Order: sequence, then C-alpha cells, then structure tokens
Amino acid sequence: MEAISGKRSILLMVVVVVLGGVLWATGLTDKLTGGGRSASGADKPYDAFEVVVTSERDGQTFEGRVEPAGRYADKGEAAIGTDEELLRLDGVVAPGASARLECYGEESKKALEDLLPRTVDVDDAVRQDRDGRFLVWAWGPDDELVQVTLLEQGSVVLRDPAPARFRDEMQAAQQRAQDAEAGVWGACDAGDVPS
Repeated sequence: MEAISGKRSILLMVVVVVLGGVLWATGLTDKLTGGGRSASGADKPYDAFEVVVTSERDGQTFEGRVEPAGRYADKGEAAIGTDEELLRLDGVVAPGASARLECYGEESKKALEDLLPRTVDVDDAVRQDRDGRFLVWAWGPDDELVQVTLLEQGSVVLRDPAPARFRDEMQAAQQRAQDAEAGVWGACDAGDVPS
C-alpha cells in the first residue's frame, strides 16, 4: 500500500512541476498571481513583446526594433515589422518635440535616455500616426509604464485630450508632478508647457 501511495505522490509532484512550467513559459503565472503588476496600476500585458531601443530622438520618441528572439516576437513583427522603426510613446507630449516648445526639451530627452533600458516591453495595441511613427505603450524592466514614470517626473505632459487607456493613472502621475512643481511644471512658464 505504501508503494502505491509513494508513486501517487511522485506522480502528483511531476504533474505540479510540469503544469507550473507550462504556466510560467506562457506568461500565465503573472496573469493568475497578479505578478507583472505595476505600482501605478498600468499593468503590463502578459503577452507584451520586446523592443530593442537603439536611440532616443526626443522626450517621447525613440528608435527601436522587435527583438527577434524575444517573447511574443511574432506579435511584435506583426505590429511594427522587423526593421528599425521610429516609435513614439502614446498619450504624452514632450517639450522639444516641436520647434515652438523648447522649454525643458533637452532635459526631457535626457529623462527618456536615462529611463529606457536596452529593451522595453510593448503591447500589440500599436497604431501609426500621420507621420508614420508607431504609437506604443511601453513598460520598463520594473514593469512600470514608461509614460507614467515620465509624467510623474514632469518630463512629459498628457496629450490633450487624454487617452482613455490608462487615463486615471496618467492624470494622477501628472497631478503629482504639478503639485511638486517637477520638471516642466517648475522650469517653464505656463505658456511654454506643451499640450
């Protein structure tokens, strides 16, 4: 009887280990356990794909390409292709991105350079703007939405009108920056703050 019970225990352990491996490999553990949740509430999708950041253009725009060996690379290739592309953070406006809005432009670009790691995670809700840039939602290595972090630093401001996606988190982050007079909110005249 003990031999049968021991075999059942071993079989059960094998099943648990295999099932755990499958859940981890597919990214479902984050979804089931709440892992991958950011402090801001702007949760990274479990099936976000990796983008290699190659350079920053300004405080809201960077060049990058899908990491071909990364998780969900097929989704990334379907969303933006395999070439290096110009990517713009959706929902925000950076100073210096326009010739008429120069106040805090260099600082905004530096903030993005400092924040973006070698790779970021992007979800497949990608669209193109009229200039052909891909508008993306990006998460850094700490699973924080890059846009929320930049808003909280005062390095960018919310696009007007504010996007529906992550609106509450983004508005709260911008309000914290305004209250603290961080970034553009302390450095620029009200007329020089982009909108």
